[in-house]
Amino acid sequence: MLNAPQDILTFIVSSTEDLAKQIEAMRPGQRKAFSYANLVLCDPNVLTYSFALPDTTRANIRAKLNQEAVQLWSLPLGEIIFDHQVFSAIDNAMAGIFICTTRKVLNEYFHVLDKNKIIPLKVTLHSLASLEAFLQHHQPNGQKFCTLDFSRAGKITVSVFNGAQCDFIREIAYENAGEAKNEIVQSLRSACAKSHIKQFDCVYHFGEAAGKDEILVEIEQIFQTKIEAERSIDIAGAIVKSETFFTLNLARYYSLSLKKRDQIFKIMRAMAVTGLCVWGILVMVMFVNLRTMYKLKFSFTSADYEKAQALQKQIESQ
Repeated sequence: MLNAPQDILTFIVSSTEDLAKQIEAMRPGQRKAFSYANLVLCDPNVLTYSFALPDTTRANIRAKLNQEAVQLWSLPLGEIIFDHQVFSAIDNAMAGIFICTTRKVLNEYFHVLDKNKIIPLKVTLHSLASLEAFLQHHQPNGQKFCTLDFSRAGKITVSVFNGAQCDFIREIAYENAGEAKNEIVQSLRSACAKSHIKQFDCVYHFGEAAGKDEILVEIEQIFQTKIEAERSIDIAGAIVKSETFFTLNLARYYSLSLKKRDQIFKIMRAMAVTGLCVWGILVMVMFVNLRTMYKLKFSFTSADYEKAQALQKQIESQ
């Protein structure tokens, strides 16, 4: 669990059990009546893919992605949820990325958060959050580059960028460096074949997974490009920003539980009653002050005033 700016918690978790343990381990000072959090998932049940769909418009893109998700999960449409982001729309063809999971999996995460009075602001994948942190320091600016994320053991994320457009993204699970190397090379060649990118300006890498050096040497030889390391990746600081490169967010499917709604309504009612009491007290104080001023106004006559003036002149003349 990481602390992000503005008191927003960030949990990087691989399962609901992992999330529950991290919440339980929080210091007492971090717990509030209601907290807000960003959830970064390393869960194999939450997937991300790039897409390139011909004959597609913004009006029917969700319908087409629905079909993709149903085929991917082999489940009824009502049991699948996803979010997508379009990077290019040219000649009735759209390209971008999407993340998807089952409603059951996401609701289990929401249940753990609800139980601990935590409201999710963003739910995203670790691969996208790491890229977001990387892009905070590397603006594309027309560059054609690849990123290799070695920050998780047993899984590498490969992405290909053509300027501000993410052409390709894939998470690769592997057991050894040789297997990972072959999958990365095939992925990059496939990405180059499907796009206008035939040569990378640079390959950036971050993370310290075992076997990384062996893989990078092979990549450099095959693609004849320079290799650069990114040493620091601040996920919590990156995803909390108001403007991010990736807009994908599964938290849009979150709704407050009935119990939490009732708690919030009780707090709001208490605040309303307190406000009315304070308003009533202020009205009473104002009324008393006005009444006192009114009494003072008529507490003396003009004769009393003239007598006071004469007395003041007499005192001054002495």
